[in-house]
Amino acid sequence: MSSLADTPSQPSKVDVDRDPQNTTHRDVIDSAAPNGDGVISKAESEDPVVLSDAGSEGGLEEESNLDDGKSSSADSTATGRELDTKQLYRRDRYESWSEWSPDDINQEVDDAEHKKFALIVRRERDPEGSGMILHSVTVQSPQIRAFLSKVFRNYRGVYTKLKDLTFRPPFHEFFYRWDTLQKLFQKVKDDLARQHIRLLLDVIGPKIQVHLDVQKDLLANGLITFDYLWAIFEPDIEVYFDDGRAQGLYTSVCCFYRRSQETTFFVLECKFIDYNGSSLGYALDQLNVEEFNGHKLINELNPIPSALVQGIESVRISLTERGRAFERLMGMHYRQYSGIYMQRGRRFGSRKCHIDKGRIMVDARLYYEQDPDTRKNLARLGGDAASDDDNDVQSDTYSDTESESSMIAGVGGSQRNLLREDEYRLCSPFVRGYCLTSKTWATFHVEQVADIEWDDEAFERLVLPHDHKELILAFAESQLSHKDGFDDIISGKGQGIIMLLSGEPGVGKTLTAESVAEEMKRPLYAMSAGELGDEAHVVESGLQKVLEISTKWDAILLIDECDIFLEQRTTSDIVRNKLVAVFLRLLEYYKGVLFLTTNRVTTFDAAFKSRIHLTIDYSPLDFQSRRLVWNTFAGPVSASAKYSSGLSEAELDMLAELNLNGREIKNIVKTARLLANRKGISLTMENVKTVLRIKKVDFPAKVPE
Repeated sequence: MSSLADTPSQPSKVDVDRDPQNTTHRDVIDSAAPNGDGVISKAESEDPVVLSDAGSEGGLEEESNLDDGKSSSADSTATGRELDTKQLYRRDRYESWSEWSPDDINQEVDDAEHKKFALIVRRERDPEGSGMILHSVTVQSPQIRAFLSKVFRNYRGVYTKLKDLTFRPPFHEFFYRWDTLQKLFQKVKDDLARQHIRLLLDVIGPKIQVHLDVQKDLLANGLITFDYLWAIFEPDIEVYFDDGRAQGLYTSVCCFYRRSQETTFFVLECKFIDYNGSSLGYALDQLNVEEFNGHKLINELNPIPSALVQGIESVRISLTERGRAFERLMGMHYRQYSGIYMQRGRRFGSRKCHIDKGRIMVDARLYYEQDPDTRKNLARLGGDAASDDDNDVQSDTYSDTESESSMIAGVGGSQRNLLREDEYRLCSPFVRGYCLTSKTWATFHVEQVADIEWDDEAFERLVLPHDHKELILAFAESQLSHKDGFDDIISGKGQGIIMLLSGEPGVGKTLTAESVAEEMKRPLYAMSAGELGDEAHVVESGLQKVLEISTKWDAILLIDECDIFLEQRTTSDIVRNKLVAVFLRLLEYYKGVLFLTTNRVTTFDAAFKSRIHLTIDYSPLDFQSRRLVWNTFAGPVSASAKYSSGLSEAELDMLAELNLNGREIKNIVKTARLLANRKGISLTMENVKTVLRIKKVDFPAKVPE
């Protein structure tokens, strides 16, 4: 399917009136044009404006003090001063331009000679027909240039100060600014300037009018065609979209058609406000519309100009609130998240994941530091784009291209990190950070980021002697509050707190670190020693990164099952000795709170003993401890337990006789609750007994059948 740019041009008034024996059109243009939509009117406004013939910065003046004779007396040999249009011709794109000749005899163009004409109009033979089509129009007239500088004020991509000011069909820029052009033309007072401008209007007017008529007919019927999508997406208009992941409002930048082997796409390039970890600014995104046949209802378009969306005001209000939330999430924040998020992949790109009330760290700076190649260069936030009168330096420092490569942050002025009221709705629907649940960097929906629902009873439910709990909490509070300024002889060394939790599986070692983090309302960065790798250089790189991140987030770090680093070193195992040496060296300079857990170390390395501030050995759970765990997960309805059930105190006493660890008790209760939920009843002893039979756990004699 051919695009609009390929459509053969319609003959203009200049084509009809031209004398084939002459090389230029010298007819006096009748200033009285018929009135109608899209057609220049003879009537002038009450406040006439004069265009100076010098092409000055002012261009249009509200009240003229120039007299018409002065403009008319200008040197007609200067560039663009002659009230005339130069017609050039070529058979195809491989030939050079020549003057028109009815006998197809080339007459080479004299560049110096044709510079005096107000316009250069180039035509070439239509490759798909026997006629000629308009190739381009070059504006040389100072009067026309001054006029166009006002027409295209703040229009990205048109710079009227260029020596070569050339426009090509289908003249989209004129189409978008046609109403503005008409209004400004009515204010032009100088007769010579009006005549110069009419030369241009007579060439491009018929082309524009064809598109205006089609657009008017389509919009009147609420329809659009694929070939005319460009007509409703003017640059710098507000665009609404809903891509299935999120809805939003963008500002259009430019549009174009892109062909692939299978189909053609209409590509709408837009800008929106994003945050790259250090500053706010404009980023680019492309919204695609796949080719469709025939006519389509405009309200079915996605994207669509927001002016054509019913109820857009309520959408703006909602997106403004989301933008405020986006602004509040700039920087580093510990939050809760429920819903779909995009996990950043290393090999296969992003993939969708889901969590429910998971913990996340919103931190765009660290997100991009982990993968600098993905960091966005943002165009600075500012006022309106610079006009042609400001040396054509745009405040949004990217050009009309298909990529973000030309965007440079901070060019042309100072960066602004506070949003205006009308900018909130243009903010990105996503923030970037780290999912502490899946341990991956990810992109999160702003609307699904919430404040954390803290479990204030987590530390109280921890089954541990009271004095042990007090000591652990004192260590953590002191370190995280930075109240103790005690330092090593060597500054910066040994400023962290390292606690070792040792004992059998299921006795509460990991739960201790989790409950301390919950009590302190700090993020918990949990990992196993196996995630660090088994080669010294890999362990060093991975551990250093983890320690740096934990320090920046003021997080509690938990390294689970780190037996390999704690056992006594031997002279025969050189590989493990390297791992331990790296581990010891990096921990020496860690400034946060670190929990290490182990369940099978028999002989600790002496170097580690001297670096551990507090060691807690967890004994196997006795009857009283098991009773507390059972009550925590399946306490009677009358109790204040978080997970109540239909079990009685006597039944809990019987179950506490079973020699189970805390993790086993939790799993049994969880499975029993699934059975109870399936039957729509509260957890009963019968449900627990069923699970125990399946797990082949022997009942104590006191447990009734």
